[in-house]
Amino acid sequence: MDKSIPNTVPNTDSLALGTLAVGLDSFERVTGKKVAYCGKCNRRVSFDSTNKPPRVCRKCGLEFDWDRMHKRKVMICPICKKKYDLDDEFCEQHFPAVRLEKGYE
Repeated sequence: MDKSIPNTVPNTDSLALGTLAVGLDSFERVTGKKVAYCGKCNRRVSFDSTNKPPRVCRKCGLEFDWDRMHKRKVMICPICKKKYDLDDEFCEQHFPAVRLEKGYE
């Protein structure tokens, strides 16, 4: 089963709703809570910072992958492990060209 990587901001098209959500999240963080959003269904997850984060989303049931939350997505060469931006497709160090794979930094 896949895991959901929580987001720190909501995924919304409405600027007003996004601004309101960020304001509410900031207030909760000041009061000692941690706030995240499910990477699959966008459900808001709020929990006390002294407690462990929830293991699964209450709405979609997908398991959270809290370890990858603050890691940056990159492209990685499977041979030399050099890291590239997401829009790169091939490693510049090899001939014939070696296709990059998605990974995290």
